[in-house]
Amino acid sequence: TQTASSPACLEITGHTSATGPEPLNERLSQLRAEYVKTRLEATNPALAKRSIANGMGSRQTMVGNGRDDASDALDRRVEFKVIGC
Repeated sequence: TQTASSPACLEITGHTSATGPEPLNERLSQLRAEYVKTRLEATNPALAKRSIANGMGSRQTMVGNGRDDASDALDRRVEFKVIGC
């Protein structure tokens, strides 16, 4: 809501845990970010031209244990960053 009412743009970045092959993690993280972007745009169509989706794969893990359970859930996340347009 705040980004939609401001002139700023939004960067949506998807992440994955370290489990699995990196090419698959890259694709999964991109799809994760695109899904969230699509949902935000459905709520506020003005964000369509002011948001970008990126996938980071498992390059920026926060936990990094690769267990794929609740202990590394933070690695499977989407981050939002307000950026200039």
